Amino acid sequence: MDTDAHRESVRMRAKVAREVAAGLREASQGLRAVSAELRRRGSARVAKRRGGASRRLVSTTTAVDDGLVGWGPMRPFIEFDSTMVGRDVAIEDAKTLLCERYGISRGEAYAILQRGSSRSNRKLREIARKLVAESTAR
Repeated sequence: MDTDAHRESVRMRAKVAREVAAGLREASQGLRAVSAELRRRGSARVAKRRGGASRRLVSTTTAVDDGLVGWGPMRPFIEFDSTMVGRDVAIEDAKTLLCERYGISRGEAYAILQRGSSRSNRKLREIARKLVAESTAR
């Protein structure tokens, strides 16, 4: 009789273990779905933040170009928005350097950097970093 009771106890524990495992599988699938939704919403939130940073960057640099505000006080904002959008800060520094040196707009400075990049077949970021490094070395 002891063996029958023992077998029944083992069967009951196995049944409970299977039920717990099934519950854990369901919970795991639910967590995966929630995680996927959060990732989707997070990437949408990042894209929205980048869009806002891009608009701010355009309006800020336009204000600097038009002479409404100086580059100095706006530099931290432009650097922050540049990194949010994925631009290199060296490009912003190079544009500023060209603007100050030749009295041109930031758009014209960017066009000069682009032409230099395409003519030398090097990345624009590389050209900008070299320009900034050479100007600080003087």
